Amino acid sequence: MEEEKKVEKQEIPVYVTAIFIALSGIGLLLFTVYYIAFLPVPVAMQPLRIRILTALQLEEILEEEDTVLVTVIETDEDRDRTSVYSEPDEDSPLHFSAAPGDFYEKLEEGDGWIKIGKIGTEEETETGWIKSEMVEVLDS
Repeated sequence: MEEEKKVEKQEIPVYVTAIFIALSGIGLLLFTVYYIAFLPVPVAMQPLRIRILTALQLEEILEEEDTVLVTVIETDEDRDRTSVYSEPDEDSPLHFSAAPGDFYEKLEEGDGWIKIGKIGTEEETETGWIKSEMVEVLDS
């Protein structure tokens, strides 16, 4: 009688499979963030890129002593964005618009208005006035 050799199939424990899947997901997430933040992306993805870069730089920005950040929390009644004016007056020209969740640097404040600027820029084209009730000032 010939002896039959049975090859036993080793089963991988469930926790090893779960760890592998979790690490794969984390790796994919890190690659996606890296791709969007540091490589050229289509125009439609630029707002996402700006938000990711801002989030990555937020801690560093908040450590600076003289920097105060604000985030947009409200929108205009008829739009999904908030108007930012060239002067602290609703009759002044619209300079640009800001989306809820966007972060800006607080430059000045007065009479119910806050002058904001895109983070890390001093250019006048990147600054404007927004009603103070439309933003939340972040404590550093």
